[in-house]
Amino acid sequence: MKKLLKQKMLLFVSFIFFTTAVFAQEDDAVEEEMTQVAIDMKFNKSLYPMNEGNMYYSDTPKAVIMAMEVPQKYSEMKAELDSESQPEDLKNTKKGEFEEAGTKVIYFTGIMTDDTGKEIFMEILVKKATEDTCIMITSMYELSAKEKFSKEARKAILSAKIVQ
Repeated sequence: MKKLLKQKMLLFVSFIFFTTAVFAQEDDAVEEEMTQVAIDMKFNKSLYPMNEGNMYYSDTPKAVIMAMEVPQKYSEMKAELDSESQPEDLKNTKKGEFEEAGTKVIYFTGIMTDDTGKEIFMEILVKKATEDTCIMITSMYELSAKEKFSKEARKAILSAKIVQ
């Protein structure tokens, strides 16, 4: 189940934010490079007892939070999100931008149903890292565990920094 959730998340993130133009020639190399950049985040890591690089997850209840550097300007990411239509496998989607402590953050949220029929809340948060890159946090968790996990992605994006 953990592997399926991870695959679904990566597929969905790719679908929403990365057009074929971005990865036209070097799909695998660029995607691998994005996930290899170390990102420091401050959130309650005890809720996610397992981790691989910038991805933290829990088996019970099912939850994952993942960070990656995206080689795209913030303005381009925002324009892409604004132009995206609602994916068929998501319901109750919301998208927009907020600012907290001087940091602008693009968000996209929605609810999907996994293969066992459980509802999964999905949230993507993006902020500017450099002039040409962004940090993207993707969080997914069982909707029944919203109280436990709902604040962690916001803490992660606001504190996220690329480790040099």
